Amino acid sequence: MTLIELIIGISMLSVITAPLTSAAIMFAQHGADVDKRLSDDGSIRAVSALFITDAQTAQSATLSDSHGCGSSTTAIATMHWNDAGTPYSASWYSETVDGSLALVRRRCAGTAMVGYQRVAEIASAPSISCSPSCASPTSITIVGTAANTATFSFTGYRRSS
Repeated sequence: MTLIELIIGISMLSVITAPLTSAAIMFAQHGADVDKRLSDDGSIRAVSALFITDAQTAQSATLSDSHGCGSSTTAIATMHWNDAGTPYSASWYSETVDGSLALVRRRCAGTAMVGYQRVAEIASAPSISCSPSCASPTSITIVGTAANTATFSFTGYRRSS
């Protein structure tokens, strides 16, 4: 090989490797963003499914419930309903689980806890409101932010009996 051939070969190689290196760097930088978006998506889907179901069933709700289902801490909200004469409730809490802030749902039949779910990782405690009142709501809304800054807002409308 001559020196000119070697210089031309190295030049062509740099023209090919520069964009490939740039693409690899971009992929590495944005891969974490995709993971965060997927994590938030899963959290938001879980909140949607469980919260809307509870809100559709609720005959009443209690905000800032110090007597929530299965915990000595104050629930953000507790939704109450009766099914075949048995009182049920679902209490929603913001608490630290495994070192991160989480939205937790506890479900009770009477006074016995029958279910515990870590629903979503969140950035801060969501707000819950009732319309027109929590004593007899026609809708219940939750508004919050998932752990990686994706926001959510869901409203469950009471099912007609």
